Amino acid sequence: NSSAYCNAIENETLKAECMRRANPPCVGINDLSNKTLCLALDRNDITACTDSPAPNDCMLQYAIERKNLPSCSVISNSAYGYACKAIISSDTSYCANPEINTSRDLCYELYAFNKNDVKACAQTTKEFYINDCYQTMAEKNKDSTLCKNLYTEPARDTCYTKMAVALFDASLCTKIPSILNRDGCVVAAARATANPGDCSYAGNGYQKIFV
Repeated sequence: NSSAYCNAIENETLKAECMRRANPPCVGINDLSNKTLCLALDRNDITACTDSPAPNDCMLQYAIERKNLPSCSVISNSAYGYACKAIISSDTSYCANPEINTSRDLCYELYAFNKNDVKACAQTTKEFYINDCYQTMAEKNKDSTLCKNLYTEPARDTCYTKMAVALFDASLCTKIPSILNRDGCVVAAARATANPGDCSYAGNGYQKIFV
């Protein structure tokens, strides 16, 4: 037994090195992104994240885990770099830096996701980021009230449908103005709940089919 052999070593430094060799870190992690982050943290070396399929995400999570502001400067993607500083400092003003004018929304979104702070979503200005930020936060926090903040009606309809299914609450479908989309929401929710009574929120045609 390798561990037993290592424990027999009296010198603590040599014992630690023996244990490290006998039980290499991160061996049980199959996902390459997670494994690369694990190895970077184990080696205390952010540059190990360059081997990750998503190096910017890896470096961001490394810096957050280490609470190390200087590590943020290693990140080549400027939006990720400023988001990193904002997250560690709990200061969204980093995202207002003129250097990331074209990717500012990404900075705010990353802040929202990593700090679980939906208020940062309100700082986004482009349709994609507004929808993605509020949708993700709604799902993450199981908060259907956030769906009203999505930019377009179809995006809001999709949000309410996803939340109705996730929360097993077909009544959320009544917030969808489009009758067709509302009925589609009700059907999806009723299938999730396996409750035919939920079909009462839909039009008569759908009630006849699914009840």
